Amino acid sequence: ISVVHSSTELYSALQSACFSDKKYAQSVIIEEKIEGMEFSCITITDYKTNTIIAMPPTEVVADDQVGIFDYEQKYMPGRATEFTPARCDVETQNKIKQTCIQAMHALDMCNLARVDGFVATDGRVIICLLYTSDAADDMQCVDLGGRRIIKKFSVLIAPGRGSALRLQ
Repeated sequence: ISVVHSSTELYSALQSACFSDKKYAQSVIIEEKIEGMEFSCITITDYKTNTIIAMPPTEVVADDQVGIFDYEQKYMPGRATEFTPARCDVETQNKIKQTCIQAMHALDMCNLARVDGFVATDGRVIICLLYTSDAADDMQCVDLGGRRIIKKFSVLIAPGRGSALRLQ
């Protein structure tokens, strides 16, 4: 993973990514680095009321030396710092929770899910990934902590150009 701050750094980062395997060139993904607060939010379905409920969001802070929340930051103990509830105002926490619920409805998802995203510096709530336990209905196991990936959906929910899905 490379974070590029200028067009002059782009070529080197692409070369490194495309040729990480010296024998074969490979495809790469280029994504915008979203500045702001990264979060995870667990959603569950209340089957008595048939509604999706979002738990308080967790703020995720990457190690300063790495600067991005990569695989090791997420899954290796002691790498990233998490704050539950997120260290933001109640209005922003509610906006995160409502956007997570909208994402679940938009993708016709239910049961238990972990929704990962960002609150951008301009206030937008951007959903990057949804991990859901819908596959548990097929007798697969479920980690109630939301950490086991059962079924993975990758979708960008953000207003503006090029969005895969836009929620209002």
